[in-house]
Amino acid sequence: MEPHLDNPAGRLLYWLNALKEQPGGEPLVTAVGRLLDVDTGDVMGRADVMRLGASLADLCLEVREEVERLPSYFHPDQLLADFGQIENAVDAFTMARNQNVESLTRQIDAGGYRGLEMIDLHLHTNRPQTWISDETRTSLLDQVRALIAEIDGTDELDEETKDFILLRLAAVVKALLDVMVTGTPAIELATDALYGSIRRRPDIWDRIAGTKFAQRLGKLAGALALALSSAGGVPALMPADEPQPDVSNVQIVIAPGNDNLAHTGAEAEDDVVEAEIVEPSNQEDASD
Repeated sequence: MEPHLDNPAGRLLYWLNALKEQPGGEPLVTAVGRLLDVDTGDVMGRADVMRLGASLADLCLEVREEVERLPSYFHPDQLLADFGQIENAVDAFTMARNQNVESLTRQIDAGGYRGLEMIDLHLHTNRPQTWISDETRTSLLDQVRALIAEIDGTDELDEETKDFILLRLAAVVKALLDVMVTGTPAIELATDALYGSIRRRPDIWDRIAGTKFAQRLGKLAGALALALSSAGGVPALMPADEPQPDVSNVQIVIAPGNDNLAHTGAEAEDDVVEAEIVEPSNQEDASD
């Protein structure tokens, strides 16, 4: 069964399945480095491997918390009966430089995998998180990176304002890149931090408001809100009298025949490939 990526158990299963496919006698740090596409001969590459291990440990904790939130008739204690195997295997990452792949995978028997698959199925059915398709995520990454490049190279903003926005945009990029581990909750938090910080610092917005970046940030807000299926619609920026982007002019590109959604039962918004607020055409000028 393919893991459902809309819950922590599914994402944990995704990584364990990926490790099962690696040569058992290979050093764990080498195999994980290949999965992450990093050079483990470099200290930063090895650090990325250790960070993944820490993130998987966080996923284990999140799985337990999510299962314990299920109604009692799901018998959470039974669902977690073999979960200790998963936690012990993930703990092998703390010694990744001195262990091989088999030292991790052999700690999980067939019952351990079946138990994790069952947890994945129950969380997918009863406590699913929003999931963003690969196409949408790529589009969002392109938009955020383009905005970062423009802000970094502009003379319209002072250095404090640039640093303030760039730091928070970088957090959005990281959340989008780490989605296979942290899921969309991290993207939601990074998005909230970006626009919440602007509300907290209206002086920052005052410096941005007179530039082209005010509209660019508004467009990005709309694209992120659409991708995350925000029930509140497109968020307004600071200050309060700044007009909210016109949601009636949202442009959405649908991927024809998109079969790569992470879970079944996906809703229409999961097919959004690109979403941004577009300016309405000036009909009054055209009529003149």
